[in-house]
Amino acid sequence: MLTVNNNFISFSIFEKFPELVCVMSMRGAGDLYIKNLRQPEKVQTFLSQLAIRPDELVSMEQVHCEHVAVVNKEFRGKTIPGVDGLIASERGIYLGVNAGDCVPIFFYDPKTLMTGVIHAGHRSTYLLITAEFIRFAERQGVRVTNLLVAIGPHIGGCCYEVSDHLAHVFKTRFPSEQVVFQTQNKWHVDLGEANKLSLLELGVLPEHIDVPITCTSCQNDRYFSYRKDSKATFGEMLGVIGIRTV
Repeated sequence: MLTVNNNFISFSIFEKFPELVCVMSMRGAGDLYIKNLRQPEKVQTFLSQLAIRPDELVSMEQVHCEHVAVVNKEFRGKTIPGVDGLIASERGIYLGVNAGDCVPIFFYDPKTLMTGVIHAGHRSTYLLITAEFIRFAERQGVRVTNLLVAIGPHIGGCCYEVSDHLAHVFKTRFPSEQVVFQTQNKWHVDLGEANKLSLLELGVLPEHIDVPITCTSCQNDRYFSYRKDSKATFGEMLGVIGIRTV
């Protein structure tokens, strides 16, 4: 479930943890692409609503791979190259992810206070970035059954039409008809469902996964969508997760 608050959403699975910040911006917040700060004032405005300074944020290059990095306070204010996943185990570190159809996935372990985030496009999903993330998390002392997960707004299978080749490739890894299916003789892939099934296979408990029924293309008035927007209207949403110091 999602909770809408001004120009961002939060996730009900995390609501009982006041120390945790986990939100995703909406279209109304503007283009919050953080790698080159196309609209730096809007990024600063958004972060200030969360009482977060830009130099407390760690972002990632997002190159559509399966690589994950573990970061500490020395990485605040930096963009980590060559990764699509981040993990932190300290307070005062906020992990950032941009998305505009790809799947943002947020993680929290209330036992170890580990936070994490994944950017899962079709390539990272197929490469099982979720499995790589879980491996790194377990090295940090996390028990997978303690993990709480929120899958953020992304393009739904209803709108994510793919080529015959990509559909075949995905079917070899995700045979479920909930992931790869045909509608009006066109192949579709549900990236959110693929990542959810992957997490379940890795041992995350089903009641610990929050999957809002939200499609960025269908609800383009609320979210940016790479497939639905034109070049002139497209922007990127910003997701943030971290634990406050006080």
